[in-house]
Amino acid sequence: MQQTQADDWPIEATSNPFDSNAAFYRHVNSTENIENNTEILVEHFSELGDAYANSPAE
Repeated sequence: MQQTQADDWPIEATSNPFDSNAAFYRHVNSTENIENNTEILVEHFSELGDAYANSPAE
């Protein structure tokens, strides 16, 4: 979460109310937003996701 905020990604981050993980999101109010936000989130997790992701076996 700190790296996402420090790198100034256009993504909101909040604590997950159901466990100790962070939740990352973008507001959606149109079909165009869905397509644009998908690209942003895929780029974000392609760059930062591997460093913090756990495989299902872990």
